[in-house]
Amino acid sequence: MIQRIQTVYLIIAILLIASPLSGLEIMSYTIKEHTVSKNVYSFHLLEKNEQEPSYYYLVNILLSLFGFYTTMAYKNLKRQLMLSRVFMGLIFFACCMPIILAIGRSALMPGIGFYLFLSSIIFVYLAIRGINNDKKLLDSLNRLR
Repeated sequence: MIQRIQTVYLIIAILLIASPLSGLEIMSYTIKEHTVSKNVYSFHLLEKNEQEPSYYYLVNILLSLFGFYTTMAYKNLKRQLMLSRVFMGLIFFACCMPIILAIGRSALMPGIGFYLFLSSIIFVYLAIRGINNDKKLLDSLNRLR
């Protein structure tokens, strides 16, 4: 399992998705002269030190588990290919969600956690290419039999 390159790419993507769980800032913006910093766990009003709960950490945990499930589907390449495409779509939707929620705010600035989360799409794409290469190789071997 680990000798296939798509497994390595999916593991890297899972680690990048789980990295905002360490408390990295995802987004910061300004509402009525109040700076708001958003991490996975809560919104922090930086001037008043108030917090609002956020359930974005559940999205990170569920996406990490879905990525693990995709990685463990290595015995059936068709299923792994379909799951990795769904995984890439879910990551893209989860990246768009904080931007959509922050529309209308002034001075929208993504944090390092957002960029790490976004960069996982590249590794999932590389995993999809690796899965396609393995599928083509197995199909060509089946034609020779």
